[in-house]
Amino acid sequence: MDSMAPKKKKISHSNPIVYVHIVGRNLLQNELLLSFLKEKIDCTGVCEQKLGSKAPSDKFESELSKFFLIDLNNIDLENIWTDISSCKKSNSCQCSFAFCNVDPEEKIEKTALANNIAGLFYKNDPPHVISKGISAIMSGDLWYSRKTLTKCVLEPGSSMNSFDNANSYNLTTREREILIAIVSGLSNKSIADDFCISVHTVKTHIYNIYKKINVNNRFQAMLWATKYLSNR
Repeated sequence: MDSMAPKKKKISHSNPIVYVHIVGRNLLQNELLLSFLKEKIDCTGVCEQKLGSKAPSDKFESELSKFFLIDLNNIDLENIWTDISSCKKSNSCQCSFAFCNVDPEEKIEKTALANNIAGLFYKNDPPHVISKGISAIMSGDLWYSRKTLTKCVLEPGSSMNSFDNANSYNLTTREREILIAIVSGLSNKSIADDFCISVHTVKTHIYNIYKKINVNNRFQAMLWATKYLSNR
């Protein structure tokens, strides 16, 4: 019966969906990945060989949150940062970027964080890890290992930026410690346990941190910390 036929999900302002762009030269592989993502997360999307080569056709789609998953196979890393910057300028809606098929030997984690890349998926990461990571990123998290995030903040002589930049924001020693804990992926309760303080006190510290560095959430705080908070 017609009444029992499956209904196609409508894209509307009351039913937001992420618009996923998978960018890379291996269209067959990327089409299969996109089909998998559509089954696992609430998204629609397109595969394209070049960043920004296709525009959404539906009038609502142009206003959806966009997620760009860039396949680094056979990609010129020297030019990708310029392409991403141009893509951000051409899109008025919220955009997030991540890389897939990353070669661990390239060691691009610091550069990626410094350029607001929300996550990295390595060559051997299976599709279910990618879908889980995209969901986490769209919920406001970074998709990097805790070890990577902590290293980018704490590594002596980091080239990302000077610790003096963080001092100019008047962060107290405790606030810097809590910010590092946030970057390490600890929850408010875990932070409270580590510092032997209440969760309420942790929330107060986090509120003050956000206000001082002018961010609104954990994701933005992580990005700020990886840029400006490094020991010397």
